[in-house]
Amino acid sequence: MMGVIFYQNWRLAGLSVIVIPLAVVTMVRMGKRLRTLAASGQERMGDMASTLQESLSGIRMVKAYGREETEGERFQQSNRSFLSTTMKAIQVSSLGSSHMEVIGVLGVAAIIWYGGFLVINGSMTPGAFFSFLTAMFMAYTPIRKLSGSNNQLQQSLAAAERVFSVLDLKTEQDAERGQLELPRIAEWVTFEDVTFHYEGQAVPALNDINLTIRAGEMVHLSAAAVVEKRLLST
Repeated sequence: MMGVIFYQNWRLAGLSVIVIPLAVVTMVRMGKRLRTLAASGQERMGDMASTLQESLSGIRMVKAYGREETEGERFQQSNRSFLSTTMKAIQVSSLGSSHMEVIGVLGVAAIIWYGGFLVINGSMTPGAFFSFLTAMFMAYTPIRKLSGSNNQLQQSLAAAERVFSVLDLKTEQDAERGQLELPRIAEWVTFEDVTFHYEGQAVPALNDINLTIRAGEMVHLSAAAVVEKRLLST
């Protein structure tokens, strides 16, 4: 169709091709925004699923402590967050399609105005002009559909990035953590001035612990919660 357009009238063809860069710029800008929102939506959906899984797996504790309303509010909050992100993504997708339609209408209006001018001046026959318009509309249709395909592609890429970000995480062995092989405890183990805190916590769970534990003994350490350590002899 592009070949027919340039064959009929290269001036009108040049005018019709001008709108293609504008359409590409619109697709790229909207695509980047939609990809960001799609990634955020994947995270919100993960949070919602995680909240639901935690509530269902711990349903006995929820019922025992009467936390039904609290857990329901947690799920509602994560659900609202997911809904808000999804609505923003739909808005961006709709704006992209609307911009493509506006660009197409402006391009057609300019072509009809200039083509009509050429027909009136006798530089182009009406038959050639209508042939040009038919070929142009047939060429614009797949270009306009690219906007919808680009939206689906960006959402798919955002989901793929999230999946591969998990698959690419280093294991504990790769990070050289937990590879130290300790010998069996034959007599005792001694802790001297041991302080331990969880990652992201400023207050230590254990502070300046001095302790000697013999093989086979069971010792309970009480801090914020009870931690049980059991050492078995070989």
